[in-house]
Amino acid sequence: SFSRRFTEDKSRLKLFRTVARVVTITIGLFVSASIVFPGLSAGHLVSVLGLSSVAIGFAFKDIFQNFLAGILILLQRPFQIGDGVVVNGFEGVVETITIRSTELKTYDSQKIIIPNSTMYSSPVQVRTAYETRRTTFTTGIGYDEDIDQGREVIREALKECEKVEETPAPQIFVSSHGDSSVNFDVRYWTNSKKSDVTSAKDQVATSVKYALDEADIEIPYPHRTVQFHDMDKAS
Repeated sequence: SFSRRFTEDKSRLKLFRTVARVVTITIGLFVSASIVFPGLSAGHLVSVLGLSSVAIGFAFKDIFQNFLAGILILLQRPFQIGDGVVVNGFEGVVETITIRSTELKTYDSQKIIIPNSTMYSSPVQVRTAYETRRTTFTTGIGYDEDIDQGREVIREALKECEKVEETPAPQIFVSSHGDSSVNFDVRYWTNSKKSDVTSAKDQVATSVKYALDEADIEIPYPHRTVQFHDMDKAS
């Protein structure tokens, strides 16, 4: 049920408690003012509150922006705790979402605290929004090698990589003619978690290298020729 999902979401539950506390304090201030100052009408209270709100708004503009942005993030949930995200050049896993800021844990175990106004107004790349994610690995074979054979060897090598998903099937395209090689873009899918993406890159690079070697297909590398001139003779 909706109520069960709401109470199980700690971030939303914390938001509800904060809003309830603010509403309770506001009502309490109105009641207290009316008791202490019996002649003060509700209209006067609203006017005073309105003027005070303007002054407070200017003084605490950034705080209110973060507060409102935090409410919108917690209600709309563009990302969740545990998601891998990239925002403003920072990449990490969402650890905490409060009404003021969002905390990320980077992959080298650093904490990044980002104001919610920044999280809400900036483009946020959610790397784990979907279950799988595509990666492209580039490799090349010599110009004298058979392209179709090289493609098939790479395709078979990918089947040995346990982190590579069978569906969608990997795709292997000739992407360019390099200085010393015909280059392939090898596209494959993995689980979207950072650890799986990194492990799959290692498996693919290793498996493709060994498979091409075993098939006696050259993986070329750039050659550079350096000529030395006798400066005495040149002069």
